[in-house]
Amino acid sequence: MKPVVLLVILYIFYTPLVWSQEKSIIDIGQYTAVVITDEHNGRMRVWGDIGRRFDPSIHQNCKIAECMLRRESPSVFPLERSVWEFSVKVDEMTDSRHVELRRSASRYDERYGEYPMTVDISLFIRLSSDEYQMLCVAGHDYPGKSAMIRIDDNPPIENRYQKGCFPLTSDLEEQLRRGNRIMIRGYTWPYSEANTYSVNLSGYIAASTYLRNLIQ
Repeated sequence: MKPVVLLVILYIFYTPLVWSQEKSIIDIGQYTAVVITDEHNGRMRVWGDIGRRFDPSIHQNCKIAECMLRRESPSVFPLERSVWEFSVKVDEMTDSRHVELRRSASRYDERYGEYPMTVDISLFIRLSSDEYQMLCVAGHDYPGKSAMIRIDDNPPIENRYQKGCFPLTSDLEEQLRRGNRIMIRGYTWPYSEANTYSVNLSGYIAASTYLRNLIQ
């Protein structure tokens, strides 16, 4: 079986069946948002990805099935592999709205471009219509160990008590908007070794601005 056919079958098989689902592709400056709207547990939800459009000319030498699928089906898989994943949540009690924004650590390969790594920790950011916003090292859960973050050459920030989460202050927000990469460090139980990875911040301004407008 051809790799592209197999990947399409796996995608269809593992994609949850939803009776009413709408997909929109929206250009936001140099980036593109793929926005999915459907119904989940009786409530409408919005989720998707934000990233750069897949450019076949850059990946002509990429022979893996995922690159082949993107070249042959750009309307189904329009984005590069490394993206911001998001979902819009509505609190059942307060009706306040917030966005959960995630990005994985990544590597760059001349043949494949930038691609996400499968590791134990990732970057998690909660944008909210109220004042409670935060940034977390998702996956950090080792008791007594400190999660740390560092954006470019700014001083590192450590948090020992909040399960790897930091208040998204105006200063931290400004670092994210000006930064190129954020280093995240966390510890996953039961392993005592630090996990330290670099996450690309490109597109954060476009993604956060677009998503904050969604929950106004």
